[in-house]
Amino acid sequence: MQLPTDDEIIKLHKRLAKDQKIFSDIYVHCQIVAEIADELIQKNNLNVNKALVHASALLHDVGGYTFDDIEDAFKNGDYITHAIRGYEILKEEGYDNAICEIVRNHVGVGVTKKNIIELKLHLPLEDYTPKTAEQELVMYADKFHSKSKQPVFNSPEWYKKNVVRFGSDHPKKFQALIDTYGVPDIMSLSKKYNQPIRGV
Repeated sequence: MQLPTDDEIIKLHKRLAKDQKIFSDIYVHCQIVAEIADELIQKNNLNVNKALVHASALLHDVGGYTFDDIEDAFKNGDYITHAIRGYEILKEEGYDNAICEIVRNHVGVGVTKKNIIELKLHLPLEDYTPKTAEQELVMYADKFHSKSKQPVFNSPEWYKKNVVRFGSDHPKKFQALIDTYGVPDIMSLSKKYNQPIRGV
């Protein structure tokens, strides 16, 4: 499996970003998710492809660069398509399919066809649930940080209440992930990045 280096990933981010602010918002978020995933791997002594998880975490939100205004995309429900957009970008760039699939399946805690129908989500009617441990790990790590106007860490309590927007079954699915992997040390990350934690 051919995996990109960190330098190659940064260059892709910079090439896709229309300005420094959006680069910083998305790339720093991806860095944080990579750190969280690495912590979960170490804490749980997980037998996963660490290099694949790292590279995919750093790339998982490149689809966000395709929006003229991310805040507007959040408001009108289109931002959920950033995972598919990222998948398509990485496919076109020639990235390994294992990375592309992680990017494709990281929204919510695994969006199903039933979720899409139930909530009329702006997604093609397909299944977007993780199929591998690496996919699940990046998806889960991503839930603890948000790149909104004011980047913020998410407490597990806050996210569990709000994940229902992706499906009525998602709070239960999120709790199952907490039971499996535990909760990362977002307090230390909050101090490191000087960003608040919501829901505490």
